[in-house]
Amino acid sequence: NHAGAIDFMRRLITALALLGALATSLATTSWATTADDVDYRVPKAMEVLSQTVDLRLDPDADDYRGTTTLTLRLTDDLEALALHWIDLDVTKIRLSQEGSERSLTARAGDYDMHWLSDGETIPAGGYQLTLDFSGAYSTDALGLYKASAGGENYLFTQYEMTLARRTMPLVDEPDSKIPWQVTLRAPKRFKVAANTPVVTETESSDGWVTRTFKQTPPMPSYLLAMAVGNFDVTPIDGMDIPGVIYSPKGTGGATGFAMRQTAPILAALEDYFGRSYPYEKLDFVAVPNFTFGAMENAGLVTYRTELLLRGDDPAPDDALSTVNVIAHELAHMWYGNLVTMAWWDDLWLNEAFASWMANKVTASLYPQYQSDLSLPQAGAFPADALGATKPIRKEVRTEEDVLDGLGLNYSKGHAILNMLEQSIGEDSFRAAIRDYMAKHQWGNTVAADLWSALSRHAAYDVGAVAATFLNQAGYPLIEVSADGHLHQQRYENLGAGLPAQTWEVPIAMKLKTDDGIQEVTVTLKGESAEAAAVSEADWVLPGSNGNGYYVWHTSPKQYAALLQDIERLSDREKAALLINGSQLLGAGVVDMGQHAALLAAMAEQRNEEIVLKSVEGLRSIADMYRGTYLEADLARLVSQQLMPWYLKLGPAPKPDDNESAVKLRARVLRTLAEFGADASVAKTLAKLADAYIADPDGMDAGIGFEALRVNALRNGDLALAKRYLQIYQQTDNATLKSQLRGAMYFADNEAAALVMTALANGEVVSGDVARMLSGLFYANHDQSALYDLLETHYDDIAAKIPEFYRPNFPQIVSPGCNVANLELQQAFFSERGNALSTSLSKSQEAARNCIDRANRGRSALESYLQDQAAKP
Repeated sequence: NHAGAIDFMRRLITALALLGALATSLATTSWATTADDVDYRVPKAMEVLSQTVDLRLDPDADDYRGTTTLTLRLTDDLEALALHWIDLDVTKIRLSQEGSERSLTARAGDYDMHWLSDGETIPAGGYQLTLDFSGAYSTDALGLYKASAGGENYLFTQYEMTLARRTMPLVDEPDSKIPWQVTLRAPKRFKVAANTPVVTETESSDGWVTRTFKQTPPMPSYLLAMAVGNFDVTPIDGMDIPGVIYSPKGTGGATGFAMRQTAPILAALEDYFGRSYPYEKLDFVAVPNFTFGAMENAGLVTYRTELLLRGDDPAPDDALSTVNVIAHELAHMWYGNLVTMAWWDDLWLNEAFASWMANKVTASLYPQYQSDLSLPQAGAFPADALGATKPIRKEVRTEEDVLDGLGLNYSKGHAILNMLEQSIGEDSFRAAIRDYMAKHQWGNTVAADLWSALSRHAAYDVGAVAATFLNQAGYPLIEVSADGHLHQQRYENLGAGLPAQTWEVPIAMKLKTDDGIQEVTVTLKGESAEAAAVSEADWVLPGSNGNGYYVWHTSPKQYAALLQDIERLSDREKAALLINGSQLLGAGVVDMGQHAALLAAMAEQRNEEIVLKSVEGLRSIADMYRGTYLEADLARLVSQQLMPWYLKLGPAPKPDDNESAVKLRARVLRTLAEFGADASVAKTLAKLADAYIADPDGMDAGIGFEALRVNALRNGDLALAKRYLQIYQQTDNATLKSQLRGAMYFADNEAAALVMTALANGEVVSGDVARMLSGLFYANHDQSALYDLLETHYDDIAAKIPEFYRPNFPQIVSPGCNVANLELQQAFFSERGNALSTSLSKSQEAARNCIDRANRGRSALESYLQDQAAKP
């Protein structure tokens, strides 16, 4: 999830490295290279029908061994078979057919493939391919890996995208969707779980227990899952199928909230799809070291511990995060698991639909959190506007290709689905999805299959619209003139000089005329279109209901009228208006003063959720001008706009708080302490940080989190850094541990050095390293001392970060909106190889955009600040 969405990439394993690893275990052969060696897919003539795997696993050991058997059907003669594996010691390979057996040897090829042959042709027909192997548990929270919590060792798996090949030889491609038979052997004291229920269990005299699990339905390898350890086991009540939560020993009592929400979320999904959950059980696992947020393994879903161990009454932000991630992962049981993309170029079919469905379910079941106001284009627009960004649908050969722009599969794909659903109609859209699921269940699909299903229920060619958004990067900037002329061009940050593009865009507009509010829909297929009704309108709102994946601007007169009549808009449309305004600022359509005025207007709204979004916009401006002569004036503006809310909300929860007020209070406190003019707020938060550490359950976790951050930023000396790290390492409170991970905002050189050394020495679990590192770089406006530290510790830190994150390193250590930091980053990473070039390019471009925006906005902002200062 998956939740949060920076781009993740995996290093490219070279053929030379594979040959070196293989040489220790198998003799290489001398037969000639075939054309298939340079292909990135296994031969089409080799079809896997099913696979069994038998593993001997002990969390207290460092390695394991196993045997796997693949049932094959060859539709043509082959010179060699192909399987994926990485860093395994494969000791014996047997190919059997009707009582005869051939011994094969392996040669490493490209794309993690190994070619198996005995030098003779393998005729078409049916075969059993058996391999004995062993491997070491990884420690980077990927593949089959070991993690520790509370003095106990555990084993977990994370196989998406292509990491099952770290554990066993197999065909690790999503359209190899087959039944799996898993047998796991482990010491008696450990509990063991997999995708399906146990069917047999036997104990041997050596104290080991062998458990054979029921054969799975057809499933791609990336959905395989296993967990071994001394778990607490908590039943999930209220479901028609069995399910439990596995959590580290001693933590089962903290699963109450997650346990209670699972059944209603599952029921809502079954209702939408019109069909039951497709698997025999539904177990969750709380994982203490996790690279992502969660993973939708069929029947055995894994989560970061803090998502499942919220206790009984979590803070609103924490509660929303938990229910949204649960809904996302369970939506995958249909989108992705029951129906799977044929290849990774259609990964968005999984992730966009799961994100879209999760938002729909969460908004319906939990309206108090107002999750429908969190629009996906807010996260998608900035990344999608970069010149280095690639289309969602692109050629994919390696995992690096998948992970380049991964976050847009979630956010941009989600926004596009919102737009399509509105244009097709909610009932028709759901009917199309039900048809799609029924037709393709247990199989694989491509994008055209979905467009076909949707088009049968729509009044237009859905594929033609969707293709323009998915097959090219970026999005349109649409100008709506006062006479109703619509014109589109590619959105770009001012001066970017991107190539021209057009889109096929269904534009739903809300208009105010003498006859009242009306809706008009126009499809913009080329550069221009006409909408006559606009010429009669007082104001125009393109993207009604906040669902358009485009940026728009109208005539100055109509835009001013819209802002004057803003209460006629829904809260969702107000949220979209803020997002649109930020993008107009980037394009140079509005100036910084106009944007600040829009934020100020939104800060006066009644809905705290809209105010919260305006606070984020204000924070962005204040951060942009950190260290400049405008900093003091901006501090006064921050206090001017937010002190009324602070006085209204106070520093502590009130009995009549709604969930949005609780969230707003924490963010107002943080923003006033970080960017405001009154130092007393920071002192208040420092006291709250101490109280929160002493009793995490005695304070709102949202306030506690922001207090921890501000205390580190304002008072973060070496002693406080030692204290934070010690508590992080020792606490069994999953929420507090997660918050300390995100609160390492130390600008003090000694404190920063302590944290950096801890990251390099492995004192922080691998899944948390990137977050801690990014916090240090956020906190330091002058990053020169951090780069000195990074020069010393880079290799060790890079080795500790999960492999997915390593090529993304430059984006983890963002330069912010600072020219000196930009130059430091360029100098540091440009010498560290091509693997970092894409991430470095994106990070540098984003920083330059921010710097340019700040420079050209300085004069207008200064005038705005002077006008505000003159007000009584």
